[in-house]
Amino acid sequence: MEGIFKKIAEVHGMYKWTFRDRLQECSIKSTYKGHPSMETSNRYFTAQDDANNDKICELGEEIDPRRHLSSLAGSNFVHTADNKVYY
Repeated sequence: MEGIFKKIAEVHGMYKWTFRDRLQECSIKSTYKGHPSMETSNRYFTAQDDANNDKICELGEEIDPRRHLSSLAGSNFVHTADNKVYY
């Protein structure tokens, strides 16, 4: 598992060199019940239960032209105005 974390950190370092302060810190290494684990997230979806009163909207054709991401989200996750990713 340590080898995986090292490789992820290397890739993150390459992105950080390019994007500098616009890239979030790489903090995926964690433990779960005493075992090494990874925490991941994305900016495209929010859990339906956590969306509260957020405006739910479609991902849009420019991000998901074939609707693959939307189909993976199912009914458990939604895209909200707060999830909009700016580059």
